Amino acid sequence: MDVRGQQFDRQELELSSEPAARVAQAERIDRLHVTDQLLASPAGREALARYRQRRDEGLPPEAGKGAGASVGSVESFSVWIPETDNYQNVDFTLAVAEDRFNIWVETALLASNPGGIISDDDAEKMRKALADSTGPNSYRPDLGIIALDELIFGSPPDVDGDGRTDVLIHDIQDGYDPGSGQFGAILGYFDPSDLNAPNSADIIHIDAMPGMYSIDGVRRPFTLVQQTLAHEYEHLLFQQEGGQAPAFVDEGLAEWAEVLNGYVGRAITYNEVQNELRRPLFGFRSFSSGSVGFDYQRAGLFTNYFAERVGIPETGSITGVSSSVEQGYYQAILGGDDPAGELLELIHNFHVANAINDRSVAPEYGHAREQYGSERASGFPLFHGDDSDGTSGTVTVEPGGVAYVAVDEASDFTAFIDAASGLPADRARIRGTVIAQRADGTTTLLDLAPQGEGVDLGQDYARLTLLLMNEAIGTTASVEIMYDASWAPVQQVAEFQEVAYDDGTVTTYETGDGGVGLEGFGFFYDPGGVQGTDDRAANRFAIPAGAVLASVDVALLYRSHFVGENPTSQVRDFRIGVWSSTPDGFPDQEIVSFNVSDGSSGFNNDQSGYVFLRVDLTPYRAQLSALEGELHVTVENAGTDDNYIFVPHTNYGGESNPSFIQTTFGEGGTEWASYENINSNGNFLWANLVNTIRAVFELNVIVNVDDDPTLPQTVTLEQNYPNPFNPATTIRFSLPESRPVHLRVFDMLGRHIATLADGVLPAGQHEVAFEAGSLSSGLYLYRLDAGGTSQTRTMMLVK
Repeated sequence: MDVRGQQFDRQELELSSEPAARVAQAERIDRLHVTDQLLASPAGREALARYRQRRDEGLPPEAGKGAGASVGSVESFSVWIPETDNYQNVDFTLAVAEDRFNIWVETALLASNPGGIISDDDAEKMRKALADSTGPNSYRPDLGIIALDELIFGSPPDVDGDGRTDVLIHDIQDGYDPGSGQFGAILGYFDPSDLNAPNSADIIHIDAMPGMYSIDGVRRPFTLVQQTLAHEYEHLLFQQEGGQAPAFVDEGLAEWAEVLNGYVGRAITYNEVQNELRRPLFGFRSFSSGSVGFDYQRAGLFTNYFAERVGIPETGSITGVSSSVEQGYYQAILGGDDPAGELLELIHNFHVANAINDRSVAPEYGHAREQYGSERASGFPLFHGDDSDGTSGTVTVEPGGVAYVAVDEASDFTAFIDAASGLPADRARIRGTVIAQRADGTTTLLDLAPQGEGVDLGQDYARLTLLLMNEAIGTTASVEIMYDASWAPVQQVAEFQEVAYDDGTVTTYETGDGGVGLEGFGFFYDPGGVQGTDDRAANRFAIPAGAVLASVDVALLYRSHFVGENPTSQVRDFRIGVWSSTPDGFPDQEIVSFNVSDGSSGFNNDQSGYVFLRVDLTPYRAQLSALEGELHVTVENAGTDDNYIFVPHTNYGGESNPSFIQTTFGEGGTEWASYENINSNGNFLWANLVNTIRAVFELNVIVNVDDDPTLPQTVTLEQNYPNPFNPATTIRFSLPESRPVHLRVFDMLGRHIATLADGVLPAGQHEVAFEAGSLSSGLYLYRLDAGGTSQTRTMMLVK
């Protein structure tokens, strides 16, 4: 089949926008980061030492390159040549002069010169990003990159005293040659040698080709440049505020700077590799290792988590700390009577968040930022209660690292751990935790001490996870941890119902040139300004009474499937979401969303039908169980790669079309539209077509026929009733014996809303009323703490 896909003209649609054009062909780029190497090199250390000596002695600024220049002036800067690891003088022309920065363009690359590519428009786009604004997802959208980075990380060195940072746009000679298979490219860097003669200036280097343009002269999305500017400027600021920081600390802040400025951070994949999870948390390898990309991911994710727990200004002030070890930077910010203990607790909770990522259990057990809302570790040993009755083994964990072992749908669980050596010093390094997740969404954490009594859990669990951490940060001492766990299968009485509107067959149409195209919608980038990549597609589903959405089946294609499309990346991933429904059946509020890696082939063997990928929603049962009536399942692009999704359409013969699209129509804003209402000159294009999205509902929850529900065996927090509610609801809980109790309500950001119970209560059943008349509609958390046991549930207020 000549796979082309339908590319309709949005101008023809009622309330339509510009057509979602295809991306022009661009070469693949494997981003190379070199700033950490330059800072750690002998020449870099010597350059920083000379700069800091002048700074600390209070010597006057040195005359720098470009001082007093005006727009159009030409200046020769000394530039590092990565291919040969030496320096050469390159002529630059001043394109933009602002109060806080200059933008210089390599003179030979100016569009006004033969063979040049950098236009005045390119310089103006960079000026706006640096000076005017950073977009809606930024920490401060009203600030440009320069002001925002300085707000968080401090002032620049200003070695020449002119108060400006010089941005040099040039062709970084890094050996990039896709024709010969050399895809590594340096998109930008900070060189500490620039702080001294001959340049003596605050400089950030930005690559023109392939960073801004492909070697064929095709303009790339400008977000690559903006992210690089935000990242590299943090490195420059650190040199003024602090000392020579370890790579994990500095690069973690630089990765975080990209996210603070509103850009999509690096995709996280290190937590899918067992050996990476077990590595030293603060470890950072050299570029030659080939695995340093995992270290960038780990540093960025940890820094983002640290900021969510401690605060953005506080985390930014790490640049003002001087320490010889990584943990010293974080401990200095935590402060308090026991900063070392607080840091270990934060690292432990970071590992819990990466295991379950569920802020409804507790705010510290998940990632608040949307991009990381779906990040969960995988690739570790995972068993099913029906397949075996236990597991044992030994695992080596490095300082700050973690190992996970888990079992799904198990009962009568026991676990024991110890240091394999049996030595007290090794046992002191180990922290063990059991994360026990019930099918109803209740989650409990239990300590598991080495050579202790272990744990013995008699109830049924959807998942039980052993978390094994090495707490010996600041050392090189690895530890071998022995574990032994046993369980029984849960006796299940469960029934599932799949809802599918499509028939799974490929639906085509004839193109004007006699070819065959696929019915569907490509979420492709349009250089003309329409961001088709931001659109969403959805299907609506009625929720069976008493059921919860258990999984979703999705069939998608990608740009790489299509003739004539040449994405720079072959990554196949998408973002899935579950939304509540408005009274008139349109998507309302996003309840759950996360990124999914798609390993399916797209088509079956003879290309007559689509291959569906099943996406498990069990970890989100707590949030999804609050939905009633109808829900919507959405798909959209994920990450920063340009292998965008294509949502196939198949024939639909029902009365009410359940499919929707969220896009921009005409001059209006983004809105949801039903396939029944989208037309072109009176021709309803999609009224008889439907998205390839299916839903699977669990009609009965897991139960064990041996359970006796009449007596409170353990602390139990029940689902509030009614739910959803307006404005009052009742919360019930039970205690097996008299215990001190705290029952509190939080919003989804973890802010305390109300305390419903506080004191010692007797054994038995208890209930309290919660009045929410003064609160806004939305999801809320209620958490029961009773004598060392914590349970959390969600409830939905609908006004």
